[in-house]
Amino acid sequence: TGTDPDPYRDYSLTAQIPELLDSLKANRDALDNAYNTLLKVSGQDAASATIINKMVQMIDEMLAKPNTISNKLTDFQSDIQSLSSLISTLGQQPLELDCIAFMDDEAKAPAVKPNFFKKLSFGFQKFIGSFTTDYRKLDVDDSYSAEPLNVWLTAGRDQATVTNNIIKDLYTPERKVPVQLTLIDVGDTLIKAVLAGQGPDVALGVAQSSPINLAMRGALVDLNTLGLDEETKSQFYPSAIVPFEYLGGTYALPENQNYEVIFYRTDIFEEYGLTVPNTWDEFYELIRILQNNNLGIGVTESQQTFNWFLFQNGGDYYTEKLDGSRFNEEVAYAAFEQWTQLYAKYGLDRAYDFFNRFRSGEMPIAITNFTSYNQLASAAPEIKGLWAMAPVPGTLQKDGSVNRAETSMVTGSIVIDTGKGEEKYKQAYDFIKWWTGTKAQTRFAQDIEASLGVAARHTPANLAAMEAINWTDEELAVIKTQGEQVKNIPEIPGNYIITRCLSNAFRSTVDDGKNARRQLAIYDIDINEEITRKRKEFNLNVGE
Repeated sequence: TGTDPDPYRDYSLTAQIPELLDSLKANRDALDNAYNTLLKVSGQDAASATIINKMVQMIDEMLAKPNTISNKLTDFQSDIQSLSSLISTLGQQPLELDCIAFMDDEAKAPAVKPNFFKKLSFGFQKFIGSFTTDYRKLDVDDSYSAEPLNVWLTAGRDQATVTNNIIKDLYTPERKVPVQLTLIDVGDTLIKAVLAGQGPDVALGVAQSSPINLAMRGALVDLNTLGLDEETKSQFYPSAIVPFEYLGGTYALPENQNYEVIFYRTDIFEEYGLTVPNTWDEFYELIRILQNNNLGIGVTESQQTFNWFLFQNGGDYYTEKLDGSRFNEEVAYAAFEQWTQLYAKYGLDRAYDFFNRFRSGEMPIAITNFTSYNQLASAAPEIKGLWAMAPVPGTLQKDGSVNRAETSMVTGSIVIDTGKGEEKYKQAYDFIKWWTGTKAQTRFAQDIEASLGVAARHTPANLAAMEAINWTDEELAVIKTQGEQVKNIPEIPGNYIITRCLSNAFRSTVDDGKNARRQLAIYDIDINEEITRKRKEFNLNVGE
């Protein structure tokens, strides 16, 4: 029927799929049995049982009137998603106990409900505590006399708790240095606090653009002056370090690194006799085949798509001195045209719900961040074993190799210039070196997944820690193959203007039908003017 069935067309589904009704009947009976079992276990008409019963009723309607099946597919897909979420929820349901009592058979059970006065006392203490307790700060090991290292991070409470436990288990006993971990926004709040002289000693999980944004204002300590060496850098892909380098200094160590790969439905590819595209020429041919079969293909509208075409053909963002853009070169014009043509010429969706369209089969292939693995593995049990990953399509080179260059997103750990002196800075550097090292990152990855499941799988920039995670050999091979070809862009003053201008040029071309090359040339002027203005602001040499 495709992704958008025609309500006025008779698809004759029972003739095209002879086993359809028998399959629906078998699944209907299995669901009805699950519904009755769940009612028996829960002893009441639980909400979970209601979801199953709704699915049973939907299938009953389909069996009664097979010619209406195509009109019910949207609701049917929605019910399948609800059922899938239910499976995930029931599989992770915790056992909750207030207390355990060991008693003789004839003994009287202890009272488990507090009396009025205990409730009143607890409520009063809780109320007073709300005024005196800083819930952002986690408990610190105060058995050491050394001044605590003040560390900020942005994370969920569970992730922060796991981080704090690892610090108290591994770092503090070995270094004899307590660490005060505080949950706080390490984005705008960090920048404001640092510039006001109220920042921490260390910040974890800092966004890719922030370290250099702070470093160019003299707010960070250059890690090279604290002993950063090649052995430490070798724990990461070279690309992970690039966004943290500025004027010969290095201002962060990589924590997480994420990039894009292909996700594809192996069952649908097998059904249509398709192969995963290795090059962009093969990708364009795949678009034709899938669209002829009313199926979608997902490519994000983001700047990452432009980067594929630019870097894989030898282009780059900046001049050698990083004082201007290189978007006035032929390779940049060609890359921009390829980017816009995916949507203007080939009609790909610019916005889509990858997770739901992929799990339903409407979109059997998409290029997206490999962290989508977490959601698919944890929340789409109905397609378990029916999908896989592959490296992004590449550009064929003259020597026969395939260039799959793309950019990634990296978070980092930084040392703040607090004015406390070199000894404190070295202590702070020692902490981030330990935290981004193999031992700490491996422990964090294992503990967080054990605590929250595969949905919270960590993506460390540390290569050895990434290999220690529970990937299959095939999955790890894809991640490593793509990671080795990542090429990141240096962070420079004024680089924020590039995303804005590329987006404006893209929309002018695709939405308004304007000439792609002309739009890029026009906005390239704005890009270079802003880069020049920011370089003057920071007293840097200005290019031509």
